[in-house]
Amino acid sequence: MKKIIPIIIGAVIVVGGATAILSGKGDSSKNTSNSGSKSNLASVFDAQPTAGASFSATMTTTDNKGVKTMDGLMEFDAKSGLSKFIGKIGDQTMTMIYSKDAYYVCQSENECFKYSTTQSSSSGFNPNNFQYDDSKLSGYKTTAKSVGTESCPSGTCNVWTVDNAANTKMYIDTKTKRVSQFTSSTDQGSTKVVYSYKDVSIAIPANAKDISNLGIPAQ
Repeated sequence: MKKIIPIIIGAVIVVGGATAILSGKGDSSKNTSNSGSKSNLASVFDAQPTAGASFSATMTTTDNKGVKTMDGLMEFDAKSGLSKFIGKIGDQTMTMIYSKDAYYVCQSENECFKYSTTQSSSSGFNPNNFQYDDSKLSGYKTTAKSVGTESCPSGTCNVWTVDNAANTKMYIDTKTKRVSQFTSSTDQGSTKVVYSYKDVSIAIPANAKDISNLGIPAQ
């Protein structure tokens, strides 16, 4: 067990670094090039929030040499409010399930651990980074710049660059107004997330071992 925990936590840290791009962490500057045109941009940027919708989002990250470093699948179950992330880094696969008061880390189907959200300041992964609520979309309205219409995973999308520490693009489906794809890149590498809106069913692992009862300090 002592060998399993460090492997899981190490993988979680890598996932956290990749998803930080989605949340805009490390934003060190504000875009001033759109000064004077923000009101016009706000009137044309149109995207529907993901709140209340079940979806899956596939994530691929590559390093600055173009080598794939991780494949991931994030799912959200609107009925239960649970989120799941399945990530593969090299030959290591892990699954994380999030509820409101706990998160579960599984290295295999029969090896899951439960962490209270009060046990750690961060699990290294935040499912909210994959969600787009009214507040987040409103923030994009003041900084978004249109780069035209392009084909995208859902069909045809309006494409926008958004102000961030990373070079980012949001692809908004022209028919549904939902986010179809999100891409971002930094000097360290790039991340691409593709959304699919469909029914999702997630359950809490019944066999999860509470980490607080195992004598292992929370990470």
